[in-house]
Amino acid sequence: MRIKVCLDGDGNVATAEYTLSGSTSSDSQLKEMAIRNARTWKFKKGEDGQCGFITYEFKVQ
Repeated sequence: MRIKVCLDGDGNVATAEYTLSGSTSSDSQLKEMAIRNARTWKFKKGEDGQCGFITYEFKVQ
């Protein structure tokens, strides 16, 4: 599952959204879990509006 994140100048996740490209699942519960987790990430301070991707791998156990 691939989540696109964009940051504010303080390194906080300003937006997080599911991207179909690069994702192998579209399960709504997994999407919600990944987006919720991505919003908790913290990065180094930088330019406002920098964007990138976080990839999550879910495995059946």
